[in-house]
Amino acid sequence: MKRVLLNETFKTGVFDTSFIQQNEKELLGDKPLAKEAENQRLASIALANIWFENEKNRFRRPSPIDPWQTFDNFRINHKARREIQLQEGENKVHKLKVEYLSENKFNVYIDKDKHGLEEPDCILHNA
Repeated sequence: MKRVLLNETFKTGVFDTSFIQQNEKELLGDKPLAKEAENQRLASIALANIWFENEKNRFRRPSPIDPWQTFDNFRINHKARREIQLQEGENKVHKLKVEYLSENKFNVYIDKDKHGLEEPDCILHNA
């Protein structure tokens, strides 16, 4: 709807019933995202997966302040990073790392190279 309202032809009011067919590429389908927006989308999906996976543990704990019952992945002298692979279509795989900061805060990184030898880029900070 927003794309229709922003269309210059539609704004003039001079169009006929073939308007959608003539402007199909602009009005319908997904527009390609910029690289940064694509990375933000991937990071959000990775965080949502982890959140729902761990949600059952949050409701089962007897006390929200007992450090032994928080299930928060805290380890001394260790970055709590978890690798996540997201599959897009049949052939495209995205490799991300989600780093635990506190119970509701995470950093999300994307690997620069396929072997994971370089330090990954942070694409979502303090989420």
